[in-house]
Amino acid sequence: MLKFIKDLFFKEKKEKIVDENFAYQNYKIFKSILTYNNQALQIMSELERALSENIPISLNYIRSRCISLVTTIYKMIENLNILSNNKYKDLYIYFEEIVKNIETHISFDEHPAKGEQIIFLEDIDIDLQEKVGSKVANLGELYKKLNIKVPYGFAITKYAYQLFMEQASLKDRIRILLTEIDPNDLESIFHQASKIKELILSTSLPSELEQNILTAFETMQQKLNKKDLKVSVRSSALGEDLAHLSFAGQYTSKLNVSKEEIIQAYKEVVASKYNPHAIIYRLKMGLKDEDVMMCVGVLEMIAGEVSGVVYSANPINLSDEIIISSCYGLAKAIVEGIIENDVFKVKKDKERFVIIEKKIGSKTRGYFLKERGIEKSKISPSLQNQPSLSAQQVIFLAQESKKIESYYHYPQDIEWTLSQNQLYILQSRPLSASNTSFTEEELEKIKTSKLQVLLEGGEVASPGVAMGKVYKAQKDADLWTFPPQAILVVKEASPKWALVLPQAAGLIAEFGSVNGHLANVAREFNLPALVGVKKAFSSLESGQEITLIAQLKSILAGINPEIAQKYQWKPPQVNLEGPVFKTLKKINTFITPLNLLSPQKSNFKPSGCKTLHDLTRFIHEKAVQEMFSTSQAKDFTGTLAKQLKTSVPMQWWVLNLGDGFKKPVKGKYVTLDNIRSIPMLAIWHGITAIPWEGPPVPDGKGLASLIFQSTLNPDLEPLVASSYSQKNYFMISKDFCHLQSRFGFHFTGIETLAGERTKDNFIRFQFKGGATDLERRKKRAIFIGEILKEYNFEVEIIEDKLDARLDRYEVKPIVKRLKILGYLIIHTRQLDIIMNNSKQVDYYRKKIKKDISLILKN
Repeated sequence: MLKFIKDLFFKEKKEKIVDENFAYQNYKIFKSILTYNNQALQIMSELERALSENIPISLNYIRSRCISLVTTIYKMIENLNILSNNKYKDLYIYFEEIVKNIETHISFDEHPAKGEQIIFLEDIDIDLQEKVGSKVANLGELYKKLNIKVPYGFAITKYAYQLFMEQASLKDRIRILLTEIDPNDLESIFHQASKIKELILSTSLPSELEQNILTAFETMQQKLNKKDLKVSVRSSALGEDLAHLSFAGQYTSKLNVSKEEIIQAYKEVVASKYNPHAIIYRLKMGLKDEDVMMCVGVLEMIAGEVSGVVYSANPINLSDEIIISSCYGLAKAIVEGIIENDVFKVKKDKERFVIIEKKIGSKTRGYFLKERGIEKSKISPSLQNQPSLSAQQVIFLAQESKKIESYYHYPQDIEWTLSQNQLYILQSRPLSASNTSFTEEELEKIKTSKLQVLLEGGEVASPGVAMGKVYKAQKDADLWTFPPQAILVVKEASPKWALVLPQAAGLIAEFGSVNGHLANVAREFNLPALVGVKKAFSSLESGQEITLIAQLKSILAGINPEIAQKYQWKPPQVNLEGPVFKTLKKINTFITPLNLLSPQKSNFKPSGCKTLHDLTRFIHEKAVQEMFSTSQAKDFTGTLAKQLKTSVPMQWWVLNLGDGFKKPVKGKYVTLDNIRSIPMLAIWHGITAIPWEGPPVPDGKGLASLIFQSTLNPDLEPLVASSYSQKNYFMISKDFCHLQSRFGFHFTGIETLAGERTKDNFIRFQFKGGATDLERRKKRAIFIGEILKEYNFEVEIIEDKLDARLDRYEVKPIVKRLKILGYLIIHTRQLDIIMNNSKQVDYYRKKIKKDISLILKN
């Protein structure tokens, strides 16, 4: 990242500009620093919001925002040094230290390690998970350690994937497209996903990798003695095992693939990493895009007569209840939720496995192999309502599932097929279970809450209570108009509907299985879901308010307000323990904490900058000082500022830093109704709210202490132009104001930020000078300081100089205090001459407090 920024800026090394309008150029540089400062604070707010509100983000998003942030702050450092004639070159050193700390956590693995591209199943076990992915590694483990029958084949490894991603700069081009995704915009996700997949499919494999895949296929043909060998090409992505996430149905599998089709099939599986629902799944689960590297399994295609899924425990509560779903043909019909499949529930009673429940579905359709690929076919009417498994086969499946569970010490989600009465395990992964906090008593109370029962039945895919309006989805276009907090009602429990589950309150499917992919995702999102609810799609209407009680398999008409308040919809939480959010938490320690709280503190120097936020605060402060510590302030106020025109002639000038005016000003005057600056208007309100009653009457000693000027001289009237007055001016933007004023012997400065980002809001107030001796001026400073302390200002007084500061307040409290300061800079002028008169001091203290109270009320 540092190299990128240096390359970008050192090509156009900027020198301090010297031309006929030196002041104007410095003014432009100062404006740019303020603009960059606002941009930097905006990016910090976005990153903080992602953390505090659990917003789905990708690591690419974090990287892109960090690059923008670092680039912006680099520009601030560069411009400050132009403004100050390289007074702050040390900032580059501390900037680089901070950026290196951030880079440690978000840098790319630019060069893949060398390794094998192809590994055959007999050489694979769980120890190779980081090379071949968890799916293929688990198959190898079952094959080698448990002697369980699995399809023979090979893995195309992580290293092969990395080689492919290096081809034609594919990785970098994908990275750029990913940064343009808006995680909360489905259209953006679909659009970019389509671009990425097209890019992958149009890119040729490295010739060495392509040849190695074809050679491995030929080796399989020889080992299996099958010249017309067909294979399944399945994802086995790294990262699928992270945080016990299933990735169910997120990627594409290619079935019944020939040698001639293998290369294209591999590319299609790799490209499926960027299926829209896969992108959303990773965002919601907080996974890094590059952590999910697409290893691929190439496995012998088994022509199963009966297939299905077995859960070695109940996914609702992980109780010791085995659930087996089965259908004719391939298991694809179950995992895609297109049929009413058979369901068998089995329990172990002492040493025996017993079928405790069975439901035979009307299996009208199924997926079967054809010459190439697969096809959806009708099931013979004589078989449709017959059990697809015998009792002996059900018990055998239950036994094998428990055998695998015992080996892994965790309940398993197992895909299987029976071919010529031989059981093949196609996949085994940790079972995704639900987490619900509702008791049976609570659920019964909801059910009996005077709401009519509309539908009952189906299978509990994920427990819980959902309330909301029905949204019926049938075609892909329905995804685009899905309203948040609706209950999704579908005909078939297809994995494509996973796209909107993060926004849904609940899910009801007319067809589908608790063993299906969509049910799996619903459980991971803790989304109440029922599948296999007969007539659900035809009975429910879009817009209809309903209550879904998944555990009781009940759908009620309407919503009970009391219950709705208790069980109101909450969006599924982003996985805060996922790698992306862990990374964001780590780098945030170098980004948003603010250590430089006051310019008066000893750590307010370049070496005190420990975060990017510190850098922005330091640069902003020093840029203001540079503008007002030299004679150039006089130059640019004379040429660039607009005189404030009011009903009373006033020597006030306004310099617009960007968005301080409502509309452009062509002449040399600006009117108050054209001022947009929130802090300036607050200060001005305080200045003009109560007329100044004139200077106090001095005692003899006070009068004698005046030098050259009489306090009775009307030229010292602060609201009237005067030969004694320098120009008093505001530098403003919408949220920022810097005020400098001097009338006679009195100097005042206010600098403030009053924006949406509370932690960056502040007021800095300076007051110094006077016409009398030092002792009286010091008492006047103490007098003002006591008033400010009552309004939570931090006050520091050295001799007659007062510095007051207020930090991290919202806009409204900032505005109130700016009104107070506006009042004080007018009404405390010349009070130093009466500071030895306790009666007059007491009078003015009471008057000021009364006036301030009146101003704040109004």
